[in-house]
Amino acid sequence: MIAPTLFSIRLRAEAIDALTAIGEAVASSTAPLIEWALTVRVIPINLDDLKDGELFVDLITIDVLERMRVAGAVARFGPAAGPAIVSC
Repeated sequence: MIAPTLFSIRLRAEAIDALTAIGEAVASSTAPLIEWALTVRVIPINLDDLKDGELFVDLITIDVLERMRVAGAVARFGPAAGPAIVSC
């Protein structure tokens, strides 16, 4: 169950990095990126087991880093991203 989620997150991370490298020319992708960053991806089920607790912390850490990746990408899009930021 975790492996497909990690694969999906990694795939999107690479796409976000590509958009970041392009910069302002892809400002039209701001809204979908923000929507993805705000998506709930990690939901705890049972944290009674210490191993599960550690895994949960790892997943939350990855999630936060990916949200920060989106914030960095949107910042590189410049002023053209402004209207999409306001609408989200």
